[in-house]
Amino acid sequence: MAHILYGAVERQINKTDDDWYDVAAQVGKFTNRRAHRTDIVSVVSSTAGMGAPACFIPSLAEMHINTEAAPMGDPDKVNFSDRLWMLTYAPSVGACTHEAAHARHTQWDPRDLMENYGATRKMIDVITTLEEPRIERQAIHFHPESREFIRPMALEIVARDFEIPSTTYGAAAAAGLLLARVDAKVFSRDDARPFRRDIAAVLGDTLDTLEPLWQRFLRLHDADFAGMVEVAAAWLEALDEDPEDSSGMVGESMMGESLPGDPGEGEGSGKGEGESGEGEGEGSGFGESIMGKVHIAGSKVDKEITEARGDERDERKRAEAKADAERRKASKGPHTEAFSKASSGTHGYTPDGFAHYSHSRPPSADERRAAKVLARSLEKIDYRDRAVKKVRSVVPPGRLVGRAAVQADAMTEQGRDSSEVEVWSGKRRTKVESTPLTIGFLGDISGSMNAAMEPLASSQWVLSTAGAHVDAKVASVHFGDRVHGITPAGVRERDVRLFAPHDGSEAFRDAALAIDKELNLLDGRGARILFVASDGHYVNGRDMAYAETFIPLAKRKGVAVIYLNFLGSMNASGVAGAKVINCVRKSPAEVAALCGKAAIKEIRRIDQRV
Repeated sequence: MAHILYGAVERQINKTDDDWYDVAAQVGKFTNRRAHRTDIVSVVSSTAGMGAPACFIPSLAEMHINTEAAPMGDPDKVNFSDRLWMLTYAPSVGACTHEAAHARHTQWDPRDLMENYGATRKMIDVITTLEEPRIERQAIHFHPESREFIRPMALEIVARDFEIPSTTYGAAAAAGLLLARVDAKVFSRDDARPFRRDIAAVLGDTLDTLEPLWQRFLRLHDADFAGMVEVAAAWLEALDEDPEDSSGMVGESMMGESLPGDPGEGEGSGKGEGESGEGEGEGSGFGESIMGKVHIAGSKVDKEITEARGDERDERKRAEAKADAERRKASKGPHTEAFSKASSGTHGYTPDGFAHYSHSRPPSADERRAAKVLARSLEKIDYRDRAVKKVRSVVPPGRLVGRAAVQADAMTEQGRDSSEVEVWSGKRRTKVESTPLTIGFLGDISGSMNAAMEPLASSQWVLSTAGAHVDAKVASVHFGDRVHGITPAGVRERDVRLFAPHDGSEAFRDAALAIDKELNLLDGRGARILFVASDGHYVNGRDMAYAETFIPLAKRKGVAVIYLNFLGSMNASGVAGAKVINCVRKSPAEVAALCGKAAIKEIRRIDQRV
């Protein structure tokens, strides 16, 4: 089926699947940005695509992605700004890039070319074929980094969306789809060398006539419709094809509506001019041969993508190791400042002597019940660290190993048994011994949190007490103009302590570094949770920027970050995508139940990571 439908298309009822709305937003943003447009709507579902893995419909300004045929993995992990993720799903990213290129550069309509520029259906077929490398050339010109995604996708499109007939016209179409992509900078000459031999064997000297024609087409302006028709006419003339004969076409499935001159019943499947006599001898078996080589080339490209993904992982590991070392070094100062006077866990004094500690009170009966409720929830957290082992197999799931796939194809061609060749590689994770629970608590004591001091203090006591019941390691830190260590690891809150929110800023960076060092939060093992009682508004740009960096890092490290929204001023997405619990006017027991439920859900989500 077509991956772009030209002409008028009747609107169909199709909507994004429930779990994929965030992905649809990413696809829409990516497509509109690449297409220099703002009107494109994306549909991402298991039934989208108009029968194709990916499809752009110009008349509707809709981008469709079929999640079954263009897999993107876990919808919660889709990230079009993450190169490693993009490499993992390179063909699907390439499909989005290709369709965005159509959205930007394909400005012609089949009926317009026929009615106003004298094109025939056969000319439209040539134009449709040559448009593929033309728009990819433009995409790579404006975004050179997109080549590594367009390249594997281009081979998939040729293998899946086009049927190459064993005729001279089919060989010419293969030249337009494969050899032209060398001049479009999509394929290398090495990529195209096997194709060129087969194509030249059928076309002979005619190939020398077609090559300057596709090179001219690649250079045409998006709106040079007359030029496109001229190239198509010269193309058919070089092949001695009748422009009025619409049989044996290659790109006809891309037509979204019937066009003048459509063949009647029984037409379009008969033999074209090159399918009998001398043409049949030259092209016999060509389509099957060229498609076989396309699949082999795809396996080789898959191997290169796998290697690029490995290089990206290695580079990230080196960068992350360096960043981790810098983070641990940077945490020493804030940790010393926070906890040097909090070893007994009885106050929140700053080094200069000012205390934001107000007073203490015994826990209420409701708070004691809340601690028991939360403890029972925390006991349900079933998290075990995982050991990872790389394995090879002869069947999916996993990633196709290009070299092994080529070897298997060669063995099959030689009539040898290739069933034992392990062409798939992957990871198998096994759970190991259970590890302890670690809980960090960050409390915002800036002036904007004045109305939240009572529930903040209550939640701090409940978390500390519930953690002690399940032998969790718990620590708490407050942050305002300075950072204050309130409860060191191993010290249990005895009373509910109230604090005064008089500060004018929020030292989130120092607080995050201090709690990280106190609990070994980011680099530790087991189930780790960070609760943040804050409105998420940090007046210092440095602290806001650090929060937007630290929270995604913590999530990548396996830490569940949960904001307690006591004031109702946070939106559902929180800071940097952190989980937000609405705690407005909730009792301690209700807050505890919400915390427990959120903790279980977030840890389970982390535990299911791939």
